[in-house]
This record gives sequence, C-alpha cells and structure tokens, in this order.
Amino acid sequence: GGPHYLPRLCLERTVTCNTTAAGGNASLLSLVEDDDVRAS
Repeated sequence: GGPHYLPRLCLERTVTCNTTAAGGNASLLSLVEDDDVRAS
C-alpha cells in the first residue's frame, strides 16, 4: 500500500461514518446541502 495507505484508509472510514450518521442515504445528504444554500 505504500507510506500513505493507513491515513487514506482512516479518511475513507470517516466519510463512511458520516454517511451512516445521516441515515445511510445519499439523497438525504443532498437535501441537507440544498437547505444550507437556501438559508444563506
């Protein structure tokens, strides 16, 4: 994997946890982003 293998694996895992916290549904994430744009 090379010297950057472990940090890359950790980053990928962090993104996965964030998706799970939002309900595991990518469309929910895009709805949240749309709300943020309208609020500003």
